[in-house]
Amino acid sequence: MIEHLKAAADQLHAAWDNYSSVYSSLQQYQTKRSALHTYGFPPELTHLLDTELTFMSSLPSKIAPIEVAVRRARNYSSGLAPINALPPEF
Repeated sequence: MIEHLKAAADQLHAAWDNYSSVYSSLQQYQTKRSALHTYGFPPELTHLLDTELTFMSSLPSKIAPIEVAVRRARNYSSGLAPINALPPEF
């Protein structure tokens, strides 16, 4: 299980770094096109950007349940006693 989690995390981190790098380069692409006095993106790129914006807007709802699961697992693994397991004098 631990190896599977590590592998998934490594893949996600690498994919996120690549995604961030590629999409961050759009600003440079736009600057180069502006320098040539040509405006706008090709229709295929515009469609791709629309698709990515839709995907990005769905991320919070996809991340939230994963974050809850990770936080719960972390809480259970920390060795902390739940409040109802503490002695009554606390």
